[in-house]
Amino acid sequence: MSGQGRVFSLTERVLRADTGDVVDLRRQSSEVLSVLIYAQEEVVSKQHLIESVWGVKAVTDDSLSQCIADIRRALDDDAHAILVTHPRKGYQLLRPKPGLISGRPRSLLLVAGLGVAIIALSAIWWAFQPPQETTKARIAVLAFDDFS
Repeated sequence: MSGQGRVFSLTERVLRADTGDVVDLRRQSSEVLSVLIYAQEEVVSKQHLIESVWGVKAVTDDSLSQCIADIRRALDDDAHAILVTHPRKGYQLLRPKPGLISGRPRSLLLVAGLGVAIIALSAIWWAFQPPQETTKARIAVLAFDDFS
């Protein structure tokens, strides 16, 4: 990425530089990038990308190739170190640097972390509570055996 930070918002489908400026990326290229991000470093086939972005429209591989070139240009990935082509298999987005992805995955992680923290704090609080003394009278009924 040649030292330039990029943040892709999955909710807005917008790529921003670390300065906050929007990096020019066509709508289809943004959609391809979001599919690759959701794949979480798995190889995504050309067919899956085409179906996900263009649906039932008939498009050629050139449309997808143009989107891949747009993404590489926007990420300054001339060495193909971030967006890797796997011949006859598809494309793979490798280990985006921290901050490349923003939107739902990061917010889900935050919600999950908060949930775990709340549960842990509740368990600690409950464990250190003094036993409650009750003032109610209690009666125990026991079974007796007849030994006669």
